[in-house]
Amino acid sequence: MQGKTAGILQRLQEHKRDTDKDYWTEAVVFTTSANYFGLTEISWLENYFCSLAKNAKRYIVKNSNHLAPENVTMEKESELEEFAEYAKIVIGVLGYKIFEPLDTMLDKIANGVKEKENALLYLRKGGAENINSICLRTAEGFVVKKGSVTKMSHIDTIPSRGYFI
Repeated sequence: MQGKTAGILQRLQEHKRDTDKDYWTEAVVFTTSANYFGLTEISWLENYFCSLAKNAKRYIVKNSNHLAPENVTMEKESELEEFAEYAKIVIGVLGYKIFEPLDTMLDKIANGVKEKENALLYLRKGGAENINSICLRTAEGFVVKKGSVTKMSHIDTIPSRGYFI
């Protein structure tokens, strides 16, 4: 490996060795065919993608870099935005929804708008476990509403004996 490709590998290996950054298991890397992005462009893209991810509010963004948008020309900014738009398409096609906000129906529920009953799942159980959750069925699966309480330990859904399939 040469040049910037070796730099990408080295950067990923640094993150992998850092015990404070052991929360990630996958990486998606984008580059250009000629590797013509310099530090200014990379910094601008990092700031742009972190801002998109934070605004989507799907994940906690753990970027310790103090990101300030780099000064680039309007022409360069247009080029970087186009690159970022293509990267967002590829990320989405790969199944990562990093930059897409959660279903807006969650906001409607929080504001008291009545939704179809079949779109909601209520989980309630008293006693020591005190489970009280509201989930919303979306195209992506169930999304648990903020403030919901549930059991955090894993249990088998079907007992190991006594049932025939």
